[in-house]
Amino acid sequence: MAERKAVYFSKYIQEDGIVTVPYNINEEGLYRYSMTIPFKGRDNSKKAIVIMKNPSKAGKFDSQAQRKISDETIYRVTDYLYKHEQNYSEVIILNLFAIYSSIFDEGVEEELIYGNDNMEKNNRIILSTLEDLEDGDRVIVGWGRYPKRTGFRDNYRERIEEVLTLLNGVTLWRVGNFVKVDSWHFPQHGLNWYDYEVMKEFWN
Repeated sequence: MAERKAVYFSKYIQEDGIVTVPYNINEEGLYRYSMTIPFKGRDNSKKAIVIMKNPSKAGKFDSQAQRKISDETIYRVTDYLYKHEQNYSEVIILNLFAIYSSIFDEGVEEELIYGNDNMEKNNRIILSTLEDLEDGDRVIVGWGRYPKRTGFRDNYRERIEEVLTLLNGVTLWRVGNFVKVDSWHFPQHGLNWYDYEVMKEFWN
């Protein structure tokens, strides 16, 4: 099997300005709460806050390449938002769950998903990010359909409802059409955003 190709940030990303919480991303870490990704040459201060499912190791420094690693989803999201007519200056990535995807999909104990006070910290960071919203900023939801983890659908719906409560009163946006599963409508996952798709208000 061919080695998987590394994905790095595009040339319009200001890599030395990328900030993650926690700051140090390593193989042993379980959680990431936010990642701020600035665009080069954009000083209009408009922010796009994107809430997705759960993080990857994007933002980790590759010592061999002397660059920070991205992933396919972050690459697609930043490409869409860099090209968008709103002319954003930075993207802030938040998530429903703070646990890394490689662990999240492998059947890890629910104590690690919900424990260690990580959910409370995740909620606090979501709320603190919302406090800094200014005119021109947008909150875009892109968490997509159910995760691969079996027996987790009820948990996933409950978490979405909890986050929507945190977002009460905020105008929300989505990219493209809803993904319909059973009686639920999920916003399209960031990995599936294409630059020709329209950004719409979430509830429309």
